[in-house]
Amino acid sequence: MIDTIEQQLGIPGLFTKGLHAKYGSWWAARKLLQVVWQKKPQVIRDASFDLRDKPFYGAAESITWRRDLEPYMIGWTVHHFDKNSQWLSANRGMYTGIGDPVHVADGDDGTFIEPKLPGIYRVMVKTGFSEFDGKIYPHIIEPEQEWVTKDVLLFARKNGYDVAWATNPKTHPGLDLIHPNWWADTVGAARVKLLANLLTYGTSPVLIETDGIFYITRDPEPRTAICSVGEGVSIMAREKESGGYKHKPRSFVLTEALYEQARDMDAGDLADLFKEAAK
Repeated sequence: MIDTIEQQLGIPGLFTKGLHAKYGSWWAARKLLQVVWQKKPQVIRDASFDLRDKPFYGAAESITWRRDLEPYMIGWTVHHFDKNSQWLSANRGMYTGIGDPVHVADGDDGTFIEPKLPGIYRVMVKTGFSEFDGKIYPHIIEPEQEWVTKDVLLFARKNGYDVAWATNPKTHPGLDLIHPNWWADTVGAARVKLLANLLTYGTSPVLIETDGIFYITRDPEPRTAICSVGEGVSIMAREKESGGYKHKPRSFVLTEALYEQARDMDAGDLADLFKEAAK
């Protein structure tokens, strides 16, 4: 079966001869893109210079965040929901750049920055009165973040962030075979979609680790514990679809001992603690 799929894809040996294991997922993804767009190679054309010298990798970050647990949560239930195919689902409807990026400085030669095209934007940010202030929900743009993708920038503006253009652009190292801007746009779009999901369900989670969201609720039943504001649709309504959320068995009760252990942990350690408690 696998070798038949490889032949249909036009990449014999991708899995059966270990090419994927030898060269890695990004190399395999690049080869698949070349097959998909073989009749329109201009769609995935390379830049004429090394994009690793541009700050694409610093312009997009996955979410790792926690908020303080409260004493009233002791005895409530911790639920872990995992987003299916977070990166792949983020690509639906996403626009990204091809070829050489062009630098535009606000006010140079009569040009002005308008965040309509794919790219990265160097910004100065104030959270203003946004719900995404790092307390109830994660920051849209991290406090020390200098560059952002278009999707992140537009979402921040829509949700109360005061954004101004910064000057004196810098460069930073990056790496790998997939265009760095494609990676940045994908991660940025995934971040925005997850943050938008938080508003859909209206309840502040206690922890987010990339594509995993942890809630603590009175309701011990995961299917009814978290539902959309207004319509009351379960977070698990699309549990078998790309971009939907599935429940990660099993839910567990936040005991006083777990609460005390968790108090001074960072987000990564808290995720490990919760995952261990769920076993």
